[in-house]
Amino acid sequence: MAWRRRLFDFFDTIDLDELLAYRTPKVVIIKDRVLGALRLSGLIAVAIYFLLVRIVADQGYYEFENVIAMMETSLEAPANGLTAAALLPYCLGSQTPGLPTPPLPCVTGSAAWVALPSTGNSELFVATRLKEQHGDSNFSESYLQEPEAYTVGVTFLITAPSFYDEFRDPTFAKSIEQVKTRLLDQSNVEMAGALTRVNRFDVMSLGSLLHAAGISDLDAMCGDGDATLRHKGAILVANIHCTTNRNGGISKCDYRVTKMPHAEAKISVPNGAKDVVQRRRGIKIFVQVTGRMGVFKWSALVIAWVSAFAMLGLVSVVVDTLLRYVMPLRDVYSVLKWEESVDFSEYRQGCPSAVQAVEHL
Repeated sequence: MAWRRRLFDFFDTIDLDELLAYRTPKVVIIKDRVLGALRLSGLIAVAIYFLLVRIVADQGYYEFENVIAMMETSLEAPANGLTAAALLPYCLGSQTPGLPTPPLPCVTGSAAWVALPSTGNSELFVATRLKEQHGDSNFSESYLQEPEAYTVGVTFLITAPSFYDEFRDPTFAKSIEQVKTRLLDQSNVEMAGALTRVNRFDVMSLGSLLHAAGISDLDAMCGDGDATLRHKGAILVANIHCTTNRNGGISKCDYRVTKMPHAEAKISVPNGAKDVVQRRRGIKIFVQVTGRMGVFKWSALVIAWVSAFAMLGLVSVVVDTLLRYVMPLRDVYSVLKWEESVDFSEYRQGCPSAVQAVEHL
């Protein structure tokens, strides 16, 4: 049939030696100092990357597990008492007025009352302004007296649960007493004296946390310019980042505080009186712990080693590309490096040119 003949003719036109040609690496020594220097520089760069980045900085010989944390927070009134309301410019009747917003009466109470409705977990609320709604239309407003002076206490326990269950090593379960902590400002510089360790709590004033978040004054106007932070409230995220030491455990943690943009903290709590609801504005603080612990694993080291070898291959690819397309003598280099053999089908068939080419090898 005609289609069979056409099919056979098609296969007859295919040169199997060309189709199934075997490509084998060929070692060519090109004595060019520029190419040699490029390759050597690439190899040195890969070696430095492997040793300094993958092994030293990234600790590529460790298998890591993210830590989990059990948190506890508290709020305490300042030991030296509060500044008198008459000296606070946001308090009604102050002797030092001059704020952009009208002053309000100032009230105070126990630390537990100021922190309502906090329950001592990883979230802490510190009131700055109260608004009590009496019925449908009547309400009264007041500021909390110097909330910045109250001290915030934070304690935590961190663990890598899988590693601890597997090895039962206390390295993988640390309490706050076993780690050194620092409070850092927006430039990642330690705020000297801002954080103290009292028993099992890290203690710092709310004012220090605000400063760490880049807030120098609660009476500064918000970004929209219609009220102060004391009036509207703010949300802070206090991230306690723990770094892995050379033993795979954790010995140091740093507090970094961030103010969430365009966020206000407000909450309603019952006042106890009938038909009275207290709406609170304030500083809401979310505390979280991040970090990881590690154990030595040969598999992790092998993966780091293999990745370095892959980069060594990439160095050869880059140098070969420069050799073929960029270097001034690229045509000569290409002839030396990429050589095509004779067609051995023609040689086996006795083609004179192919036979002569093989004889001159």
